[in-house]
Amino acid sequence: MNKTLRSHAFDVLKRVLKTRRMTYADLAERMGVSEPTVKRLFVERDCKFSRLESICHLLDLSISEVLDIADRAEEPVLQFSREVEQVLADTPALFHFFLLLRDEMTADEIASIYGLDDADLHLYARDLERLGLVTIGPAGQVAPDSSGPIRLSADGPLHTVHARLNIDFLKRAITEAIENPQAYVTLSRRMRPETARLLEQDVAAMCERITKLARQDKLTSTPDELQSFKWCFAQGAASFTTLFNIGPHPAKRQKS
Repeated sequence: MNKTLRSHAFDVLKRVLKTRRMTYADLAERMGVSEPTVKRLFVERDCKFSRLESICHLLDLSISEVLDIADRAEEPVLQFSREVEQVLADTPALFHFFLLLRDEMTADEIASIYGLDDADLHLYARDLERLGLVTIGPAGQVAPDSSGPIRLSADGPLHTVHARLNIDFLKRAITEAIENPQAYVTLSRRMRPETARLLEQDVAAMCERITKLARQDKLTSTPDELQSFKWCFAQGAASFTTLFNIGPHPAKRQKS
């Protein structure tokens, strides 16, 4: 069974446990194993098909039903509480650490890139677990509790951090456009407002297509075949008189 589909199946099982107000300890008792063993299964999301099938059976579910839901279900949107946003905004490195985990990097890979030691990894993972964003397995594995898209509050504490990340990305894209013209594209045209609204629908459809194709790739590809890509869309009526700044001509200022 595809690893990504199996991972989504565990997402379904987690929602089932939550709906039934069951804990890992409750499931462990039914399975006749220890709570750490169940916790490790849900963190690693990697087990034999027979083990996954037995978990479904204990929850009065069929494996085919769970896999069908996992295959069809849209990834749930993750929206932080304002308190969680504030903690992440106060410590941007913690937010970045979380984003890299969700980008399917392991804690060890992050440590190697940024020169972190075991104490750093433990502290970052512990802080994220306290926020309810990751689960730490018995062997120290760190796994995000959600793989769906993140939706930030427009006026939330993370707004500035998020804006800075996207501005940095755009700066790099503009530089890369020297070699690859498609890395950065910007257009401004005069048109009727209703025409602009039609184009907004096209952009929305494009976003849906990106999401659909990315999900299909995750279901049919191994992790090492995938690469992270990013798009930024910005649109709106452009008041150039507020964007541009035109003062007295330089020659005139020199004379004065």
